[in-house]
Parts: sequence; C-alpha cells; structure tokens
Amino acid sequence: MKEIQDKIKKGAEEIEQFLNKHLDEIVEQYGKILEQSEGHPTIRFEDELPYPKGIILSALLRELRESEKDKDENYRNVVESCIALLSNFIPTEEKYRELLKQKKIEETMLKYKDKPEEAIKKLSEI
Repeated sequence: MKEIQDKIKKGAEEIEQFLNKHLDEIVEQYGKILEQSEGHPTIRFEDELPYPKGIILSALLRELRESEKDKDENYRNVVESCIALLSNFIPTEEKYRELLKQKKIEETMLKYKDKPEEAIKKLSEI
C-alpha cells in the first residue's frame, strides 16, 4: 500500500512540476482551440486537445485560483467558461468503444461472479 501511495505522490509531483513549467502554454493552446469554435459551443473529440483533458483542467483551476489575487472579475469569468467548455470534448469513437467494452466486461463479471464457467463463456463473446 505504501508503494502505491508513493507512486501516486510522485505522479502528482510530476504533474505539479509540469504545470509550473507549462501553465501559460497549456492555457494559451487550449484557448486557441476554443477560438476555432468562434464562440459556438460544439461537441469535439478529446484528441483535438493540445494536452490531456485532466492536465488542461488542472491548469485552468490553478489559473482560476491565481486570478482571485491578480486578475479582474472578467478574467475569472472567462476561465470559468473555459472550464465548462472542456466538457464539450468527448472521447473519440475508438476510446468510447473501449469504455463500453470495459463496462460490459465489468457488468458480466458482476452478473456471473458465482458462475465462473459461464462468466468465461460470456466474456469471450464480448
């Protein structure tokens, strides 16, 4: 358990370091992607994002925290809107299929948890 906690802590520290180094770049590149929508919210695929969704969200949340001290109310509203618009980016069809398959596997394992032979047969059909 300690080993897992250490890995999680190390991963969080690496993300923090990455954000420290690239915060402005992440926010700027994400802003450019949003500008392509010309103010109209549209559903788009996550692979169009310049960084993983979680990294962008972390950067925007940090920007929001920092803006409470440094920036005006209008800037905070813009950052909040950018956070909301991040939900318009959905997994690609391939990723979506992967998630559905994973869900089916989990449901099958739960449904047939007391019948291992039947579970194996059903899992092989997925």
